[in-house]
Amino acid sequence: MINFESLAPEETIARVNQANREIAHTIQARSPGWVVMWSVWRRRFSAFGCWTSAPSVIIDAGDAEELIREMQSIMIENWHQNGRHA
Repeated sequence: MINFESLAPEETIARVNQANREIAHTIQARSPGWVVMWSVWRRRFSAFGCWTSAPSVIIDAGDAEELIREMQSIMIENWHQNGRHA
């Protein structure tokens, strides 16, 4: 765990951004069909659906958990719309 209190503000921001980039990379690696990134400027996660069987999908979220929930919801909706019921 990083002790942010001992870091200068710009160092804290850099470490938070790096941690969030790594989170985005992990989410993307575990989510075929998605490109996931952390936007330093916007301070948000974004996911882009990259499959051809559905309209373009772009999701923005303030945290990783919200992003994953939205991605899963889109995938379930797409699954049902294409007649692939479990």
